[in-house]
Amino acid sequence: MSLAIIQDRLKRYNSKTAEGEEQALREITQEVILAALGRTDFFAQAAFHGGTSLRILYGINRFSEDLDFALHKPLSNFDLQPFLIKVKEELGAYGFKLEVVERSVQALLLKKHF
Repeated sequence: MSLAIIQDRLKRYNSKTAEGEEQALREITQEVILAALGRTDFFAQAAFHGGTSLRILYGINRFSEDLDFALHKPLSNFDLQPFLIKVKEELGAYGFKLEVVERSVQALLLKKHF
C-alpha cells in the first residue's frame, strides 16, 4: 500500500479545485477506515449508519465528515481501542498519521494529519 494508490484514487475524482480535491481525500480516507474495520470483527458487533453510509452504500450525492456506528446490542465490555489500533495501522500504510481524541464515552474525533 502506498501513496501512489491514494494519488490514483484522487485522479479518478477529477477534482478541478483544491476544495474538491480535499473532499475527495476525505472520502478516500473514510473508505480506508471502513476497509480497516472490515478486516476485523467490528461489523459483527456494530452497524454503519448515518449520512456517510447513505453516500457510500446507496450512492446518495451528499457528504458527511463523520462515520456513524451503533452497536447491535448494548455491550458493557465493548472496547473500541483494538479497532482504532487497526485503523491507525491501515491509515499509516497509506502515509496518514492518525490522532484519536476521546470526546465522550460514546463519541470519538479522529484527526487526520496530512
